[in-house]
Amino acid sequence: VVKELMEKGGEGGSYPIESYEGISALLDLYRCSQTGFPFESHIMHEAANSAESRLQRALLLEGPHLETNNLRKEVQLSIHAKSDVQLSMHTNGGNRLGQVLVDLDPYSI
Repeated sequence: VVKELMEKGGEGGSYPIESYEGISALLDLYRCSQTGFPFESHIMHEAANSAESRLQRALLLEGPHLETNNLRKEVQLSIHAKSDVQLSMHTNGGNRLGQVLVDLDPYSI
């Protein structure tokens, strides 16, 4: 499924970043690419990079379609969340589960 989406939405794909529907589809692809099995890591990494770069470009366009249903904020939060997880994994020696549990602990604030 992801491979098919990549073929449709690759760099010259059919998901226009000038429309709500196109950005929404790219955001779905981006979110989907954050999961997967080890044997899927290459295609998921490729999907994440492609979708993230196109979403970053969409944010630069400042189009009115980004304001529909707070799409701009959704894109920003999704990209920011990935950066936070990567930073957390790096600074905690890759102990992702431990960091997720710390982040969920309401008393750790």
